[in-house]
Amino acid sequence: MYGSGLKQYKRDALLGALGAFLMLVGDLCLSVIPASQGDSGLFMRETYLSGSWEPWRLPLLIAAGLPGMALGFFTVRVSYRQILPQYRRTRLAVLAGGVIYIATAGALHLFIGSLADWTSTLSPLLGREETTALIQAQYDRLMPAMYFAYAGMVLLILASAFAVLTQKTVLPRWMFALHMIVFQIVFVLIPDIRQAFGAEISTWDFVLSQGSGNAALCLWMLVNAVWAGRQAKKERRTDMVEEKRDCVCLGNGGRISVFASLLRGAYKAVGAKKAFGLPEDEIAKVIEKQNRHRGVFTPTDRKAYYETIDVNGFPCLIVRENEKPSERAILYFFGGGMVIGPDRGDLPVMRELMRDTGCDVWFPFYPLCMEHCITETYDMVYACYRRMIDLYGGGNVSTCGFSSGGALALGIAAHNNAQPEPLPQPRHIVAVSPGEVPWNDAERSRMQALNERDVAIDYAFMVTVERFMRHGREDVPDYMISGSRGDFSGVGDIHFFYSADEVLYGALPDFEEACKRADVPYTAFARPKMVHCYCMLPYFKEAREDFARITEILKK
Repeated sequence: MYGSGLKQYKRDALLGALGAFLMLVGDLCLSVIPASQGDSGLFMRETYLSGSWEPWRLPLLIAAGLPGMALGFFTVRVSYRQILPQYRRTRLAVLAGGVIYIATAGALHLFIGSLADWTSTLSPLLGREETTALIQAQYDRLMPAMYFAYAGMVLLILASAFAVLTQKTVLPRWMFALHMIVFQIVFVLIPDIRQAFGAEISTWDFVLSQGSGNAALCLWMLVNAVWAGRQAKKERRTDMVEEKRDCVCLGNGGRISVFASLLRGAYKAVGAKKAFGLPEDEIAKVIEKQNRHRGVFTPTDRKAYYETIDVNGFPCLIVRENEKPSERAILYFFGGGMVIGPDRGDLPVMRELMRDTGCDVWFPFYPLCMEHCITETYDMVYACYRRMIDLYGGGNVSTCGFSSGGALALGIAAHNNAQPEPLPQPRHIVAVSPGEVPWNDAERSRMQALNERDVAIDYAFMVTVERFMRHGREDVPDYMISGSRGDFSGVGDIHFFYSADEVLYGALPDFEEACKRADVPYTAFARPKMVHCYCMLPYFKEAREDFARITEILKK
């Protein structure tokens, strides 16, 4: 949720709060009357039975309640939109409860108000006992039919509370403390606590018990509006280049080349990111289909010298200028979210890296997390790194990767520091759009805020991919799931490249903090309006410029 999305969310929340307030006006018409010690329940109150309940109250209740229920549409839309798209069942529960709430709560509101009005009208004519019996009989006859309205309210409230508590929403978990269910419980308990301490019954007791639902809903909608407003301010600051973060924003006054614009448009047109928002079982089918045409390949051209070696039972392709190894090498990782394999399109990039840097390029076909735990992936790539250190020597090996490959390029350093006897660290690390599973509320918020601007990756995948990576295991080191939690100490320098309009850009502040903790020099580059991993496609102006920056770093 970003920009116009946050504005609409805030507007909807404010309209939902207004709707709840108008319904609360009706509750106050019923409850704001003098309290007597014999008052009890909804209708057995002295003001009703004495006929002194003013006749204007019921029309006001209806006049406020009807638009209040109409505005309930916005409450439901807020409750639905705050749940992340991959949690379809939770969204459906909220939507079902919301539709029932909008369709029936008005009738319940009028029903209770009408009985209060009839109590006040009939009591002077029929007497208190006959009126009480008549109204109670009518209430007992019709109230069971009204339980359907309560079912919708309960479903809406509980599904929404469950979603916030289990982090299935765009909201941080701490906001559960301000959820409508919490407010409602507090409001309902206050009269009981007062009576338990022997306090005399008061008008406030009835106000809090009868108005608890709509008052709690009004406050919850206002909390959402405040959150959206603050989030919008944060994201406006994110859009600005912060020199203090050592992040250089690249670009030409926001203008991009024709090819870059066409590429971004193509991503939008084909709906490239839709697959990343699917539930786990459906996205697994999409990945399986893609991997049928991907995987290990053996080059047959003569544009470079190729050699394939076995590392821990998996192949690793080595690309050299000629048969003799160079003095330096790059461990280069393909991307694909740890679940999608490489294709031959990676080969021209490898050859260009080799020629422009003068380094050999090692390209491990590492085990994917569709069939393996991420720990097995790290075992294989670290074994590659060990063999490279043995061959080229410490200080002569750098790592580079894009997307999840960028995470592995960084992860090698963290994994190395986790070993009892670490190897020399990489000379350079170049991470292009490195991803990670967000592990704190601030990072989640930044990624979610960028989601609407990203045309390639959906934030939902950043949550789903963790289950693939763990592959059923809970004993996976944190740095393998979220790279910024690792220790990069000892690395020569680290360089980040991002599109300023991609979800993964939200992880940059955490990676920067990791570099600062490790006292490692780093730079960060970001271009607006680029697609995910654009600079590994060096076929248009912006990509060529930034790919040249990458090769310049790696050949030092």
